[in-house]
Amino acid sequence: MTDSPTRTVIKAHAADDDVLVLVDPDCTEEISESWVRELCDRRSGIGADVFVRLARTSAMPGGEAYLTEVPEAEWFVDAYKADGQVSSWSLSGQAVATSVLTDDEHALAHTDADGSLVVGTRMGACSLTRMNDAWIIDAGFMNLHYPHTVSMKDGWDTTVTIPGMNGVWAGLTILTPQPCLVVAVPDADESRQLARALATNGAVRCEPELPDGCAVALMVALDEETLDTASTADEGDAVMMRAALDVLSPQDASVTSWLGAACACGAALSLWNDDPLDGVMLVTPHGEIAVNIPPTSARDLLINLDKGEEPDSEQDEDESLPFMVTVRVKKIATIAYPIN
Repeated sequence: MTDSPTRTVIKAHAADDDVLVLVDPDCTEEISESWVRELCDRRSGIGADVFVRLARTSAMPGGEAYLTEVPEAEWFVDAYKADGQVSSWSLSGQAVATSVLTDDEHALAHTDADGSLVVGTRMGACSLTRMNDAWIIDAGFMNLHYPHTVSMKDGWDTTVTIPGMNGVWAGLTILTPQPCLVVAVPDADESRQLARALATNGAVRCEPELPDGCAVALMVALDEETLDTASTADEGDAVMMRAALDVLSPQDASVTSWLGAACACGAALSLWNDDPLDGVMLVTPHGEIAVNIPPTSARDLLINLDKGEEPDSEQDEDESLPFMVTVRVKKIATIAYPIN
């Protein structure tokens, strides 16, 4: 009797997401939806929120054409959701994969003089920068899901009710690019009650209905502080908001993204706050996520819409800076898992 063949995967933790990485430089492993689903199952498999095959971009289908456009993206983050479906966008997967690429054990890639490395994803190239024991990730641009139904006066586009709970809550739907409904709640006790009610009843009623694959972020604003940045490359003071975050996914748990939800909260807070914010520090059950808010964000888009001005998407993107999110990666184990 012979032992079953196995694949060696690396398990790591980033921003409340468990990520599994398979280092497959030449893209020779056949990855099936059923195998990824079994691998990520928390009862019968190893358990994870995201699976990543880390391959050379040149070895991926269409990789040579991709490298023509982004030659610096020598490695590709081939990400999958826990249900085995392909994931076009996974910030936690990108952070863990880049950490594996550059660690002493693998040393497959090196950051540049600024500590940065570019990797390929299905959403395009992504830049990550090492900062001490954390990674700063280019999270792209945040957009409003219903830009013509929300105004600066109200600041929300969706009403939320939960079976078993009295009351109606207001939320704002942000595209990260995955949709995320940000619901501001007054305190941590109410946030826990909402989370328990949602977990117990398994449903949330929204008007309008939630977009497919939409996560729900329950956010409690804590305090605001001004940081002196005179000693850094930035000039003047930075205004930071602290908030507690809990992420729920009533439709499909595999689409929950803590980093994406953190960016959505940053976009929502930039709109709701009386004064412009430079960043948000989100406190999660297992740590903190820092989000830098660019000067041009959802707030500016709504101001223009309130004036009756249609946004020029190409011009806005050229003149805007992307959201940046900072996360720490913690390696947990290297595990041999059966292929069949």
